[in-house]
Amino acid sequence: MAARVFDTANWSRRWAFEFFKDYDQPCFNICAEVDIGTLPERCRGLPHGFFLASLHAALKVANRLEPFRLRLEEDGVVCHDVVHGGSAVLREDTSFGFCHFSYQPDFEAFYHDACAVLARFHHDDGGEAGGGRADMVYFSVIPWVAFTSFAHASSRHIRRDIPRLVFGKYTKRAAGYVMPLSVEVHHALMDGYHVGCLFEEVAVALQTMVVPAAPTP
Repeated sequence: MAARVFDTANWSRRWAFEFFKDYDQPCFNICAEVDIGTLPERCRGLPHGFFLASLHAALKVANRLEPFRLRLEEDGVVCHDVVHGGSAVLREDTSFGFCHFSYQPDFEAFYHDACAVLARFHHDDGGEAGGGRADMVYFSVIPWVAFTSFAHASSRHIRRDIPRLVFGKYTKRAAGYVMPLSVEVHHALMDGYHVGCLFEEVAVALQTMVVPAAPTP
């Protein structure tokens, strides 16, 4: 959980930080379709392949974009060296729990470890995402709906400075597939420009991702 104190005094958007940090509802949400190329076809036959490919692509981009690694601490801001993923995971009885997925730059290594996490989850009845850690990005998946908007359940007791991403149902188009993506972030830590960068880079990452070969029957 290595992190450094972020210099807000010389931050080019310091005014926005001061303006939004004490809002009762400081988050904003952007929801849009993402062009994911032929990723669903490339993941076909690979257990958990599409889910973990999407998760890894988003984490890779979040780790590259500094605003997605910023968190509020007391009256200031820290920047984490690395952020990991905490995701809701569906059980066979349609209830859900949470899993923590440690980020690794190499997708094949990440995939191998994440599959082990999912196997333990289904065997041991699950765990919790991150255990209150701040170096996280939270994920959910709604694979039944190609949604056009999304609103999270909220409480004044939860950390609102942790980005929350939701993947929806992908849809076939002439040149490939598109998938809805919802991104909710704290406005004191970033603006629409930064979320726009994430959308663009996630699309490229998903279109170009090299996935492991599916196991032979």
